[in-house]
Amino acid sequence: MNVVAFMESFGFTCQDILFLICCSAFAALGGIANICVLWTDYSKLPDEGSFVLASLRVSHIRTFWISVRIFLSCIVGLIFGLFLVGALNSNSATTARIFALSILIGYAAPKLLVTQEALISEAVENKLRKFFQEENKGQSSLQS
Repeated sequence: MNVVAFMESFGFTCQDILFLICCSAFAALGGIANICVLWTDYSKLPDEGSFVLASLRVSHIRTFWISVRIFLSCIVGLIFGLFLVGALNSNSATTARIFALSILIGYAAPKLLVTQEALISEAVENKLRKFFQEENKGQSSLQS
């Protein structure tokens, strides 16, 4: 079974699948733009001495780092696209706005994921703290 047939079994159309692919691709472009901003000092023009070749090991680490950032941007773009599948008017203006938002979301993906992780961790800790406080109150009332 191919991927398109699998997705169609869930009610996705070919247009929806293309939309999801494009959201991920445009988010990857945003992730690449973020990498360019991180690595480039735009306040001055580069000169000959500003480019230094890295060792093979450092080059592999950078390649992995870039790949992970682009992959994370693709994932966030896919999630963004999944939220909007079927909820949009099929016209070029709406699609262009969504793709532009995909680029911006891909650009901000690393910060979005870190923020989301912090929010989820805080929510889980609060729930656990509340659960254990209620559990301790229940045990102390039984002992009385």
